[in-house]
Amino acid sequence: MKQRVNIMRTLGITYKEDVISNLLVTLLNESDFWGQSFLKEIIQIENPNTYRMKSYTRVTTSVGIPDIVSVVEKEDVVYLLLIENKLKADEGYRQTIRYASDECINDLKCHFELQNRKVETKLLYLTLVPETIPTSSSFLNISYEQLIQKVPPSEIEDIGLKMLYEDFVSVLTDFYTDLDLKEDDRLLEKFKENTEAERLKIRFRKLMDSIQTVETGLTRSEVGQVVGSGRINFLVQFSKDAWKGKVAEKGNGLYKLTSETFDIHIECTFDVFNQIFSLPLHYETRPYLTKRNIKWGTEGYEQYDERRDKVKSFIHKRIKELNDPTIRIFNGSNQIANVKINLTDETTVKEFKESLNQAITKISILVDAVLEKENV
Repeated sequence: MKQRVNIMRTLGITYKEDVISNLLVTLLNESDFWGQSFLKEIIQIENPNTYRMKSYTRVTTSVGIPDIVSVVEKEDVVYLLLIENKLKADEGYRQTIRYASDECINDLKCHFELQNRKVETKLLYLTLVPETIPTSSSFLNISYEQLIQKVPPSEIEDIGLKMLYEDFVSVLTDFYTDLDLKEDDRLLEKFKENTEAERLKIRFRKLMDSIQTVETGLTRSEVGQVVGSGRINFLVQFSKDAWKGKVAEKGNGLYKLTSETFDIHIECTFDVFNQIFSLPLHYETRPYLTKRNIKWGTEGYEQYDERRDKVKSFIHKRIKELNDPTIRIFNGSNQIANVKINLTDETTVKEFKESLNQAITKISILVDAVLEKENV
């Protein structure tokens, strides 16, 4: 018998957030099995069959409209559950911070007439890409991969709803398939531009996770993403405690910069369009400020810039003494040096990791030597 058509794939709605929010709310409201499994496995509520639950999409508050809101209750217990649903869209400006605020929670309590009851709030950030981190740390970050593994379609009671969720799970399973990297894989083959950006981001994180830096004291940031002019760059930062100064204080709308408000880090960047991995060394303000922000939103920049010039001069001097053609000098507003990582179509994942480790070690030794021995 011919396999039936996948409804979600046919309609092209797998990554439509409003449509999927509607699907999730219907599952929560219409399937006891799915709703109770969701509460137990994802929200960590024990004995979910003892609770009543009603879920809604797009409830308006004074600070925005959360994708999904659920009221989960029994006699003496009420949970207010907010779900921010992210598939291929980015988080709006401070969106989760706004939704985690007292203002938003109080609006929802009033909407559902819960003002006089003791309410515990649960905040969930449901995302296609695990590397996408919400701006508010109050949100629990759960990927769709975790969701479909922990809450299967097996016992959904309604045949139509079961069919929709099965098809949704099938498309997502395909999305998460073959994202791992083997040591003998050709690196650039795994990072082709025609691969979905979300899959590339997951692969990039897996690649970075697999790298064990030989330099002690180095820490690595979460995976970031820069999008502009039709291009996508993924990046992580490597740094040490000694490479970071104080965070600039802000008063009267101005950041107060000093010689101590600096941030030095190595940035590993992948340019998807050009298929280039680069490794620049940055010396920036802490927090990072654009040229415009520095010009109009700071005071004391001269103190910061004087030390930056001193450190940069010492590093450039050391680079010239090394006479290493793979390390280049830069005089940018952020970048002060760059290590070239030579790649070919035949370069394997293992060879890249070895080259990256060697490059990071070169820069790390250089920065440590300058900061420690040149008394800057």
